Amino acid sequence: MHEWKFSRRDALKLSALGAGSLLLPLGRLGLSLADNGPTSPPVPLFQLPLPMPSQARPVGTTIVTTPSSVAVEADVYDLTARVGDAQILPGFKPTRIWGYNGLFPGPLFRARRGRPIVVRHTNGLTFADTGAQELGLSDHLHGGNVDGFSDGHPYNEIAPGAVKRHTYFNDQPAATMWYHDHGIHHTARNVYHGLGSFYLLGDAHEDSLNLPSGEFDVPLLIQTKYFNADGSLTEVVRLDGIRDALSDEDLEKFVQRFPVERN
Repeated sequence: MHEWKFSRRDALKLSALGAGSLLLPLGRLGLSLADNGPTSPPVPLFQLPLPMPSQARPVGTTIVTTPSSVAVEADVYDLTARVGDAQILPGFKPTRIWGYNGLFPGPLFRARRGRPIVVRHTNGLTFADTGAQELGLSDHLHGGNVDGFSDGHPYNEIAPGAVKRHTYFNDQPAATMWYHDHGIHHTARNVYHGLGSFYLLGDAHEDSLNLPSGEFDVPLLIQTKYFNADGSLTEVVRLDGIRDALSDEDLEKFVQRFPVERN
């Protein structure tokens, strides 16, 4: 019988396949599995701290009707996709990104089971700001138990300048989830440019486990990016590779540092 060996390195590779963007390896992007892919300028390692997403804050409350026809209060958040600048590489000017609220990574949601939230998604991207065509967006909560009206189906796009309201009832156990653009044909491009972040759902059971919490509950996503000589993002034409999306060399090239505390 063939024995399948699964190393910790393999686990890291697999865990990165659906990820967004906090640690940035400057290596091979699985864009076509070709040997002549783009490269990035050399940078000194561990000069910048790991960027922590700012926490999303509600702007008010509203009343929503649950799937069981019960009227309950929900927190309301505003989330706008727009261009911004992020200091990703040490020694380079900030990199132009597309981010939720202009941030990379986007705001971090911390929600509680049984407490719904409403997110008003605004598409603030324009051709003038991005130089890109087909800028319709469809924001998707990856892993969420969400109805079809709020699920961010690829064809259910938000046109530039438009607003769409999504309701997340949070009627599921605690989970680490992430939200990202899911627009038809351009999900990879839009996430590559920065449209993604975390949605952490907590509950009483998770509270009872004495797990790291607060500032010690650190979400981590891994995304490969390529940079031009001036620190701007390389425009990748194809992002259709999945196998070996992170090579062994990638795992040695994270550019940011993360200090830890211990008792």
